[in-house]
Amino acid sequence: MAYQGQPIPSTTLPISQIKISDGKSVDVTVPASTGVEAGEFCVIDGFFGVSLQKVNKDENTNGTLIALQTEQAEYITTQIDTSKTFAIGSALYFDSATKKLTDDSSVSGAILVGRITSAKDKNNVIQFVLYPQNVSTTSGTKAPEQLDHIANATGESDAHTVLNSLLGALQAKGYMKTE
Repeated sequence: MAYQGQPIPSTTLPISQIKISDGKSVDVTVPASTGVEAGEFCVIDGFFGVSLQKVNKDENTNGTLIALQTEQAEYITTQIDTSKTFAIGSALYFDSATKKLTDDSSVSGAILVGRITSAKDKNNVIQFVLYPQNVSTTSGTKAPEQLDHIANATGESDAHTVLNSLLGALQAKGYMKTE
């Protein structure tokens, strides 16, 4: 703050409010005829987080505005697909269809949400670090899928042909060492 007699001159600029929150939660609308439990992980309005309020699906006729905690932090939960391993360090995905967390990246429509920090215990409890919000609504983009897009764009038959061509070109230019 500037004050009279300050040893280093400074200028105070009046700025209207720009920051509206610390971004630890967002307001989202639970769709009509849909319910959520307080403390439940869910995807609403494109955000993944923990519902901070309960919404009864029978009473939710017009959609209900709630706070969804999206803070990048470590969480503990039993909201998991208990048939999966959940080894420490594994990537963690959210399956919107089952409303469960999984460590299976092949689940259709799964969203990458974090990394497991404490493996599944005998009570089916895991701990994980929530990643920053992902801009994609599908599971983390996989290299083979990216290569398939390149293959389609270049008219090649498959991703492996594209990758081998790319590697050969890098080696020919001296950017990669051949053994």
